[in-house]
Amino acid sequence: GHVMDDYRRQQEQLLTERTPDLSLVEDSMVIYFRFLQRNPHVVRLWTWMVIEGDQQCATMMRELTRAGVETLRRAQASGAMRTDVDPE
Repeated sequence: GHVMDDYRRQQEQLLTERTPDLSLVEDSMVIYFRFLQRNPHVVRLWTWMVIEGDQQCATMMRELTRAGVETLRRAQASGAMRTDVDPE
């Protein structure tokens, strides 16, 4: 739905427009937790979607996770983030 689209757009914008560093990671986490705070029903909805076999949410989360992991790897490669942190 629209709520998830807005969340995905915010995260994608952050990951594509910002320099990969620790502040990006922090801001991404803030967006995530604020999203959950404003939409407390979403965790239950995600769970039901998984149980029912709906792939839309799972696909979006995989894409965001993959983009986040790649961003963390770039941050590590640039020296902006410790390399002993597993990006996955």
